[in-house]
Amino acid sequence: SVKALVCLVGLAWAATPPPPLSFAPVFGDYVVLQQAPAQAAIFGDMNDSSLTSVTVKVEDVDGKVMMSKEASVHGGHWKALLPPQKPGGDWSISATAGKNSIVLKHVTFGDVWY
Repeated sequence: SVKALVCLVGLAWAATPPPPLSFAPVFGDYVVLQQAPAQAAIFGDMNDSSLTSVTVKVEDVDGKVMMSKEASVHGGHWKALLPPQKPGGDWSISATAGKNSIVLKHVTFGDVWY
């Protein structure tokens, strides 16, 4: 029945463990982060208690590392303030903790209005 199918799908979704390392939901490919003179913040979650540090890297389209920074980690969350960046982009931003790595692609620095 439909009710049983909905129940099974709900149980499968609830049983799926969260990834060990993730960006906050506000970040995704093609994101625009605040340009200089402000520092852009990038943050997310760590769902593996064995992970104790996160390294954030900004790379250009050729894979050249433009900057690397250790994020602060508190209570299963991580955050890094990036140095002020000139406007422009098509950068990649990666976060790595242990063997876990996640990447945002096609990142641009510009003015962010909210």
